[in-house]
Amino acid sequence: MSVRARRKKLQWGCVAMREQCIFIDATSTFLYGGNSGIQRVTRNIVNHSPAVAAHIPCLIQPIVWTGFGFIGLPGSLDDQSSAVLRFLPWRARRRRSHERVGRRSAASLATRVAQRICRIAYWRHIQQSYERIALFIVCFLSFPRLIASGRFISFRESDVVLLIDSTWNSTSMLDALAGAQKRFSVCVAPMIHDLFPLTLPQTCEEETIRCYSWWFYRVIPKADFVVTNSKATQRSLEAFIAASPGLRLRPLAIVPFRLGAELDLIRSPQRRSTSPVELMNLPGVVLLSIGTIEPRKNIPYILDAFDHLRRRGADVSLVIVGRQGWKCDAVVNRISTHPELGVRLLHYSNASDSLLSSAIERADCLVT
Repeated sequence: MSVRARRKKLQWGCVAMREQCIFIDATSTFLYGGNSGIQRVTRNIVNHSPAVAAHIPCLIQPIVWTGFGFIGLPGSLDDQSSAVLRFLPWRARRRRSHERVGRRSAASLATRVAQRICRIAYWRHIQQSYERIALFIVCFLSFPRLIASGRFISFRESDVVLLIDSTWNSTSMLDALAGAQKRFSVCVAPMIHDLFPLTLPQTCEEETIRCYSWWFYRVIPKADFVVTNSKATQRSLEAFIAASPGLRLRPLAIVPFRLGAELDLIRSPQRRSTSPVELMNLPGVVLLSIGTIEPRKNIPYILDAFDHLRRRGADVSLVIVGRQGWKCDAVVNRISTHPELGVRLLHYSNASDSLLSSAIERADCLVT
């Protein structure tokens, strides 16, 4: 049987006899989508996995955690959230609108009472059970045939599970993987994208620090090996482990790889856009900054440099491509009220890959 045939057989769930498999968790990106940072990395690794599998002697299977087991992801990933989750917010908005214009019904009162009880009953096991059930419902509505037929992934010895997606809040998933490590000697390998919530907590939100710290101190002690997105992250992780006695009882293999730079959605008809006139007509030397607006990107310093150059009469323009992140209200206000906004300063907060490509093509210099 060819590698392609074996991969197709595994795609719809567990099989009785198969060779070693590399499973790639894509739960968060499948559910919530996104086109920056971790989501872009996850999407491209998942979508390129068939090409990689053709050159190695094992199978590669993207998987999604349902709350009560893993299922194989039957298709590719894009930047859109799950269709089920796109539908639910609309229903919620419609319900809230109806309740505002109508009188308070018994159903709405029961909903508010249930929500209040859920907020009060914040014990860990109750919260985890609620999250697992909610996740299972979403996954069932997304993959009814797979889940109804019970085609869940069955791990075998020597299988590898790569946690390349964001799993900071996936308590039940990590519990299941810890059990698979003990029962089947499955290798679990998290991917470390950065250590900033631990090394530069002042640049992160409190919730991010709390969730990431909990996740890090849980997965690193038991990880079979770790993948990092650069040699710099590898060195940072090695230094952190060396400075944390007792974090690991045995040496940890850390494998870096180089991130790609392709704009994989640039040919998507739904997201293709023409180059804005103001971008193509920017005067002078064009400086380009790409990335979410948040403290680590040091956008205020870039703006200071831009303003300094303009005061000296330099013929320069600045383009900032990045959504609004966290702890950035002051800098976003500074951009929105800048006297040269729309003339020599442009900010695109929701740029498509096509627009980003145009900005890169127009730019003379990338500033970070």
